[in-house]
Amino acid sequence: MTGTSAGLRLGSLGGAPIVVGWAWLLIGAAVLVIFGPSLQRADPSLGWAAYAVAGGYVLVLAVSVLIHELAHAAVGAAHGSRPEAIELSGWGGHTQFVRAVDRPLGSVLTALAGPAANLVLAGLAHAAGTLAAPGTVTALLLSMAATANLLLAAFNVLPGLPLDGGRMIESAVWAATGSRPRGTVAAGWAGRVLATGLVLGGIAVPLLTDARPGLGVVALTVLVGVSLYRGADAAIASARWQDRAARITVGDLMLPAVLLAPDATVADAEAALRTGGTAVVLEPAVGEGTTTAAPAVVDVQAVRRVPQARRALTPATAVAAALPASAVLRLGTDPESGPDLIDRLAATDTAVWAVVRTDGRVLGILPRAAVLNALEHSPPRHRRRTPK
Repeated sequence: MTGTSAGLRLGSLGGAPIVVGWAWLLIGAAVLVIFGPSLQRADPSLGWAAYAVAGGYVLVLAVSVLIHELAHAAVGAAHGSRPEAIELSGWGGHTQFVRAVDRPLGSVLTALAGPAANLVLAGLAHAAGTLAAPGTVTALLLSMAATANLLLAAFNVLPGLPLDGGRMIESAVWAATGSRPRGTVAAGWAGRVLATGLVLGGIAVPLLTDARPGLGVVALTVLVGVSLYRGADAAIASARWQDRAARITVGDLMLPAVLLAPDATVADAEAALRTGGTAVVLEPAVGEGTTTAAPAVVDVQAVRRVPQARRALTPATAVAAALPASAVLRLGTDPESGPDLIDRLAATDTAVWAVVRTDGRVLGILPRAAVLNALEHSPPRHRRRTPK
């Protein structure tokens, strides 16, 4: 067991780390504080052992949530989505996949796997409880395990992200509209409403009725509600990012380039810009024993800093930055749109990418700033088709 910024790492499964988040540990402590005194009042003969039983209940919860998440991981993997991390978090648990399941049905089945596992555990605990001697700690823990798993199954099918019921809403909207981000946003808003209702209910119900729950119960309700709201918020933000990413294309963001020979001068680059060029690129130099793997992009500001009298004498290479081979996007080979394009761009730390045709001819440049702006805001409408 090791500590990380996310929590305590228990181990890994198939390369996916299993982590108990700090928020879950806080909730576990709250459950211990709430159930210990309750068990003492219910059975005074337990004495301080009531806290040991409450600790056993926390352990039962942890194991139940873990099995719930492992069920998600197994079904997700069966639908082609490898789990990346399994975490017991503030809203119970979370399984992070390397890539989301790409079909509504697969997503629904993956979501249902967790609650289904809890129903199986509840049945097993109930069956075992009928065999235990009545009134014993074992019988009590088995009864609590059955109840806890029923509650986990019921809680997780509530309709709103980040709960499994939210995934069902997401998949339904996804199947109806063909847009997963729309489904995620809808389910995220349902999650916001659900979380807000949980918090307000936890505060308002005791005030409007004769119920007098302990401070720990109210605090736990608020903590879970806040965690759910944050999860719904994160889901909506991610969906909106995915929606923007899906609409990004090389053709929309590419700046057409004027292509110059590798021995061009700064004056040549200036002339190209003066005639309406928005970008100037030098062809890869090929000579005796010298070949550059990628073109070089002329720095427009650097061109203007060269004294007028020296521009015809200064090689354009002096104001150009040679790109690494990984900064070349090859149409027909590399992704040209959507999240796959973003993943491809993220693999290279560069301010600009060169866009080339299948025959190697440079068509234009793709500035990082344009991509980041499109991810931050809605990308521009399609202006041109990228030639093949």
